[in-house]
Amino acid sequence: MQSQTTEELGWREFLVHELAPNEARLAGSLRTALAAVLAALLMLILQTPWVALGCYMVFLVSYESPYLTFKSGLLGVCTVTVGFAFSLAWIIITRNDPVCRVLGIAAFTFIAGFFSRSFILPVVAQNFGIVTAKVVSLWDMHRPAEKILHTSMWPISVVALSVGCAVAVEYLFTRRDPVAELEKEIQIRFEAMEQLFQRYCEQGNERLGDSITEVRRYAFAGQTSMQLLRQEITLRRVNRTARYEHLPVLISNLTRLLELVAAFALHHSSIDENDRAQADRILRALTAARSGHLDQIGSIVTVPHSSDTELTRIEQTLRNMAATSHAHEILSTEAHGGNKAHKPSVQWLAPDAFSNPNNIIYAVKLSICATLCYVLYNIFAWPGISTAVLTVLITGLSTTGASNQKMLWRIIGSTIGGVLLGYTCLTFVFPNLENVSQLLVVIAIVSFFAAWVARSPHISYVGLQIAFSFYIVAFTSYSIPTKLEPGRDRVIGIVLGFLVMWAIFHQFRPERAIHEMRRLLVRILSAEAEVLDTLLANAPGPERSAAIAPIRRELREAGLKMRTLADAVPFEFTRYRQRDIVKSEKIQAAVSCAGNLLLDIASYTLPSADARNELREFGEALGHALRAMAAQVDPNSDPAQRLLPATTALDAFRASSNEHIRKALTVIQELESECQRVISSSTQSETISDVDPRSLVQEQL
Repeated sequence: MQSQTTEELGWREFLVHELAPNEARLAGSLRTALAAVLAALLMLILQTPWVALGCYMVFLVSYESPYLTFKSGLLGVCTVTVGFAFSLAWIIITRNDPVCRVLGIAAFTFIAGFFSRSFILPVVAQNFGIVTAKVVSLWDMHRPAEKILHTSMWPISVVALSVGCAVAVEYLFTRRDPVAELEKEIQIRFEAMEQLFQRYCEQGNERLGDSITEVRRYAFAGQTSMQLLRQEITLRRVNRTARYEHLPVLISNLTRLLELVAAFALHHSSIDENDRAQADRILRALTAARSGHLDQIGSIVTVPHSSDTELTRIEQTLRNMAATSHAHEILSTEAHGGNKAHKPSVQWLAPDAFSNPNNIIYAVKLSICATLCYVLYNIFAWPGISTAVLTVLITGLSTTGASNQKMLWRIIGSTIGGVLLGYTCLTFVFPNLENVSQLLVVIAIVSFFAAWVARSPHISYVGLQIAFSFYIVAFTSYSIPTKLEPGRDRVIGIVLGFLVMWAIFHQFRPERAIHEMRRLLVRILSAEAEVLDTLLANAPGPERSAAIAPIRRELREAGLKMRTLADAVPFEFTRYRQRDIVKSEKIQAAVSCAGNLLLDIASYTLPSADARNELREFGEALGHALRAMAAQVDPNSDPAQRLLPATTALDAFRASSNEHIRKALTVIQELESECQRVISSSTQSETISDVDPRSLVQEQL
């Protein structure tokens, strides 16, 4: 829905939605600008190198809560320290041999690429690669070793100083309850949809256009702000009451509901008499949801419809939301467990970290690109374009669409920050400044603008690049800058990195986002079957909780990755682009249904005594159905197998009077329908391209 919404809006309306003002955005941008100015002032007073890096670090650790700012800042300091230690150890062991420096760049970037795909915190691996590559490249300079060592140690102090400024500003000016904020975010979205359907039912309401715009704005914004609040609640472990437990399940369901309502509003300026009763039911269900009475939705929207209209899909989503809210509370309690002695251990690596060959292939391609850029700028004796290596490490993501997307944002941000703002200030502003305090005023204005853009739902990376590009130009010395070369060299370095990445990533086994989305759907279906097996196993409660927790975490991360991949699909400029955009919507709809089913299966562990055996048999049959569905969606499976119905094993339970079984059958029926849409939209060329890498190259050509 997001990709289609962006294209339907047009660039002008797209930017209006992205840069729309609000109170939280204004306050957050002011805090970031203040922290950046404080960090710049302290570094100029101390005359430290790496001033641009220090100011940019403020943007990387700026969150809307002091706790998350401190945690991300501490992680950044530790990553810089470890990266410095590894790179310095390599220089000492190899005695700063030039060939070994090249090998060191290759080895460190390979490690960074591998763990960025398999580590639980990919940003740590990415930062490790950036720091090691930068420190190793310092030893190319023909300077005394003591001076190079002193320069290479400064990033640790600079990052720590910047983090301290960001944390201090956040603690001084941020006061909020994340649970209350999350509830508010959810409620205002329900209110927007409620007002829309209320005006639909009133017929001829002149304010209908305002309601449609409001709903589309929230649908376009997605779930980023709600997910950040949920992350803060989880990390801080605050206010874990029954009031909170039902909120996480609403985020994915609410996002899906907003997309469906926005799509309906886009094509309907009114409703006819035949749809009025259905719209009225939706209105009453939305009113109950906004009031927090999710249990009442089931009595309002009860009868499943055979038709496949937009209003029917909205009703189905509301019904699934009500059916799974209670189950989520049970499953959350199950996963958290009451026995602290059996607390599940943290998995730092993905389950397929060493078994998935794509991780190795990706790391090799990333290492080749970074090493080639390093060799090229040394051959040209042009250290100013060393940003080509950073371009590879920052934008070399797992799919061509994601790489293209981030590369585009990087070029736009660097052009605005380094060329437009940087060169304009160097030409017209900086020569007229009389002291450093006036320079800090300019830094504050540009930092505020960059921070404002960085808080956009989809182009936040542009804001980061605006800040970094401008800082590179502004902080070339400890006085007011007058040189134009840094901004020019940075843009040239970005172009070089882009060309090298296009030659390696896009021509040798390119990974399309739509293929990765389909693989994730297969994994989600299989993982849900594993959760079901665990719930039905005769294991003690704490052991069962320990087994469920890592699977649920994997499913949550897969859901977030699915959204990122869907945003990247429109940036894959192949002949299949339009078809892939449509297919990505179908895959997201299937994932949404799968998420509803995951939350609903918690009910199977709480049957009455007379229904326990029936539910256990149904749970086993449901597990077989999920695995059969995963095999059908798998692009490498036998095409003849996709024609077989996956839910045959559930036919014996169609006439069951058990409430849990009836609800599950409704959800699994919708999930099977969505999976069939995914399968039917696939062509033979896609199946071949998943197996034969040569066809991928031919497709790109």
